[in-house]
Amino acid sequence: MKQIIFVLNSSGPNLKSLFHNTDWEKIEIESISSIDYDLIKNNQCALLVCGKDQKRVKDLFAGFELTSSNLPTVFLLEKEEKEIIDLCYYYDFTNIFINTEKHLLIKAFLSYTFENYSLSIRSNCQKWLKHIDPNNFTKKEFQIIEYIAQAPLTELSREELQNFIWGKGKKTTNKLDVHICNLRKKLINQNVMIQTNERGKVSLGFASGLH
Repeated sequence: MKQIIFVLNSSGPNLKSLFHNTDWEKIEIESISSIDYDLIKNNQCALLVCGKDQKRVKDLFAGFELTSSNLPTVFLLEKEEKEIIDLCYYYDFTNIFINTEKHLLIKAFLSYTFENYSLSIRSNCQKWLKHIDPNNFTKKEFQIIEYIAQAPLTELSREELQNFIWGKGKKTTNKLDVHICNLRKKLINQNVMIQTNERGKVSLGFASGLH
């Protein structure tokens, strides 16, 4: 399975040693919104945020782009910048590395992440659910929320949800529609909401004005 590292704000650090002797593919991005989410669904992906341009890193936290990504995320800072470190911890980003010549610690962390990818994603999805009380939902409803939260902002088809909740081959579209409708009502005034596009696909997003 291909392993991809999206590198954001890449100007500055020399990352050759990070990718040396690995099969990891580096894709440099200008913003998180430019990530192809089909790659996330079909591959193991991580996000590396480089911190030489401190203002830009701070700006990333000002919007929802960075904090709404569910990719395993690593910060590589050029120096110990207290304000950025405080922001990382505030938003539950704990994997912070101060620039080193060979990036051995980052490489070890990413290797572990890729080996335990499903656990990493499940752990990351908890920040989407930390304000939600499971007791307010039926078992099926919470299964749906948990499943969508593992790939937030990624549009999932009804077929994908049906196959996960009830298994392949079962026609449960009406049941799923009822659950989605009930979830929307229960998520009113919560930090997250279920969004549906014109093709009927659903995704989890932050409710407007909330985090």
